Amino acid sequence: KRRPIVWVQFIPKITAFCLVMVRAAQIFYLASSQFDVTLIMDYPFQVKTLGEYEAAYARAQADPEAFWADIAQHFTWKKPWDTVLDWEFTTPMVRWFDGAQLNITENCLDRHVTLYPARTALLWEPNDPTEASVEWSYQSLLERVEAFCHVLQARGIQKGDRVCIYMGMVPELAVAVLACARMGAIHSVIFGGFS
Repeated sequence: KRRPIVWVQFIPKITAFCLVMVRAAQIFYLASSQFDVTLIMDYPFQVKTLGEYEAAYARAQADPEAFWADIAQHFTWKKPWDTVLDWEFTTPMVRWFDGAQLNITENCLDRHVTLYPARTALLWEPNDPTEASVEWSYQSLLERVEAFCHVLQARGIQKGDRVCIYMGMVPELAVAVLACARMGAIHSVIFGGFS
């Protein structure tokens, strides 16, 4: 079987992050080998070879605005951008997609519910092999996220409020994070796995 191509640059401060990303890529590869990922993910391109990577890198260097605008067109936007990139390094000031508005959860959930509501969105395997795994479809995950949005609203949480999430690595953590993002609450995850 084909192995995923992963380029990792080891910088001391982010070595652990890189190792996590390599492991995530391996897990994603194993999961994606079971079905055609391109059917549910509309990417402007998927880099499969070093040559494709070098071509994409050269295009991004030559015309970053066009490069990132092409990629951004594959997202669902509430309001499109006025300018892709506005920058000057004297101040310094960098603004990407100025004037645009999107809700990232619509891109993570809603667009997939429309096309493939029964497809698996979240597959969680517990540490204890005697426990059952959890598998939620896009439709089920969206329903849980919307329900948790209502829980947060009932507690008085509104767009712009700050929420700290203290949970272990359980499927409901994804629900809480997506619910906060969906309603526009600023959130921070505090890992509670060892408490």
